[in-house]
Amino acid sequence: MANDLQYAATQVAPYLLAVAGRLCYIGAYLAELAAVKSEHNELVEKVQNLESEKEAFVERLELRDDQFTSKVSRRKSLEVDLALVLQKGVVRVVDRVIKSSEFALRIRRVKAAYVAASVEKGKQVACTQSVGNSPGSSNPDTVAQSIDTMHAAIRAFAETDFMSYLHFGARPS
Repeated sequence: MANDLQYAATQVAPYLLAVAGRLCYIGAYLAELAAVKSEHNELVEKVQNLESEKEAFVERLELRDDQFTSKVSRRKSLEVDLALVLQKGVVRVVDRVIKSSEFALRIRRVKAAYVAASVEKGKQVACTQSVGNSPGSSNPDTVAQSIDTMHAAIRAFAETDFMSYLHFGARPS
């Protein structure tokens, strides 16, 4: 019986060695597969991050394109205004602006706001000097409010587009 076992062992041993070798190969293959899968996952993550960055850059580019288009349009409008001014003559344009009702209205508003602020400040100074640094009938908040009104009137005047009030006729296209 011992001989039979020895014979069986010698017959099975090559198969066992082949299976053991195959198991080692499979183990090495699985380790390599895990490394490749890990690298694949990292690459997929990098691609997703790059796609997100690309989308952000595309959005920024579209915004810049819109801004550029707007600036080009504004430039064209200003070129038309400049051509109009050069065509009509600067002196005539200034005369028309000064004679326009909008210009006169804005100047009156600035003047009225300046006078109101000056009067309030004068009251404050006069009351302070006559009473000896005690609070007078003029309120510092009123002075500040008058000055704010004056600043708003000046700002509105400065931001007025007087070219639109001149009506030189149809603008060249």
